[in-house]
Amino acid sequence: EYPSITLNAVLFPNPTQGNVQLTIDNLLFEGEVKIFDLNGKFLFSKKIEGENTALDLSRYAPATYYVNVYSGKKMLKSFKVVKTSF
Repeated sequence: EYPSITLNAVLFPNPTQGNVQLTIDNLLFEGEVKIFDLNGKFLFSKKIEGENTALDLSRYAPATYYVNVYSGKKMLKSFKVVKTSF
């Protein structure tokens, strides 16, 4: 649907103890990241800040979370990130 968007994105470290970095190569769109728990409950969102966007999961319990990248209302990519206690 969006042939002009090629999304090369990496989320690291995974697993994490709290902070993860979303890296998007050749960012050509304005977007946001939305974080959800495994039940689909929305936790927070953050505007993409360029090719590198830091996400802080430290206040959330150890679990698996979805990190979804959006351009407008269109989800472009989804990651699972595991937050550990140590």
